[in-house]
Amino acid sequence: MSTAPWRASPLLSKPNQTDAAIAKAKGGFLSVMVLKECNEAIHILVARLRFHEFTAFYMTQLSEESASGRCFRAWLVLIMLGLGFLLLMGGHVYRQSMHTAFWLGLLPLYALFVTMIALGVSFSIMVRIRAVQYFRHHSAAGKSKMRNQIKDTRACCEPTPRVLRLLLLLVAATAVAAVVLGGMVLKSGREVIGGLQDGHCGKSGVSQDLDRVQTKLVDFQEKCHANAESKKSLVHNCPGFREAFPDPDTKVDYLAQLEASEDCTGFCSKPPTPLFTAKLPAPSIHGAAPNPACVQIVQHEVALASVLMGALPIVLGSLLCVKSCLLFDFDHL
Repeated sequence: MSTAPWRASPLLSKPNQTDAAIAKAKGGFLSVMVLKECNEAIHILVARLRFHEFTAFYMTQLSEESASGRCFRAWLVLIMLGLGFLLLMGGHVYRQSMHTAFWLGLLPLYALFVTMIALGVSFSIMVRIRAVQYFRHHSAAGKSKMRNQIKDTRACCEPTPRVLRLLLLLVAATAVAAVVLGGMVLKSGREVIGGLQDGHCGKSGVSQDLDRVQTKLVDFQEKCHANAESKKSLVHNCPGFREAFPDPDTKVDYLAQLEASEDCTGFCSKPPTPLFTAKLPAPSIHGAAPNPACVQIVQHEVALASVLMGALPIVLGSLLCVKSCLLFDFDHL
């Protein structure tokens, strides 16, 4: 009995493999088409954003001897000074807040400092480019004697394009460092706040150390109150306090400052009586606890400080990095 022709065909004898090959070919073709469309979309986006036109406008306004150019330069200087003032205010907030230094360490200060360096170097590059263009403008319009004098003056202060690009790379690298440090500040603040939430406070890290110190202080105060002579004494007035808690003790000092300045008692939980101050907050009209645990106040302060000192370096660092990259790619620098 003869075999049907279609069964003997080697091409159709394995339909599963043929279908797989066809599906693979279609998948490869679709991948190529998707990549091609993405590439075209990127080129269209870059063309629409017109980065080079923006850079040309920036450089033109920076060097133009007209009312609009002077107004542009004045606003640019005011913006730079305002950003520098914001960074100084961030440093002032860090200096005034005991919670920021205790929980976040020196990381926010480093982020603000690196951002200020990037801003200062960027401002100095802008001033230097403006000075070079000023000399070029007047050398082209002056007399021959004045032209030679300005040329000699310009020779000592006009940087080469290579030097300017190296300075722009320095600004970009410093700005990227500021962005990274700002992200680390936000991450550190989020971790601190997560560790201080309900159910997590006192379980690990610094909050656990503070909770242990508070327990020791409460036990020491109870033993002190057992004595009739010091029955109502605050913990730091009890005999033998410095022997039990030698100075300096940053955690004891922090708990004392919290109770004295924030009108709260204890950290994760409230002790039976105040430890360091006899003054209690006035009772709330809503019936809330008159002396809440300090962890609630610390969460708010750390969240505010981390957002301020983390978001500011990220935003300014990103803008300065983009600006440096645009100027670096500008042909007429």
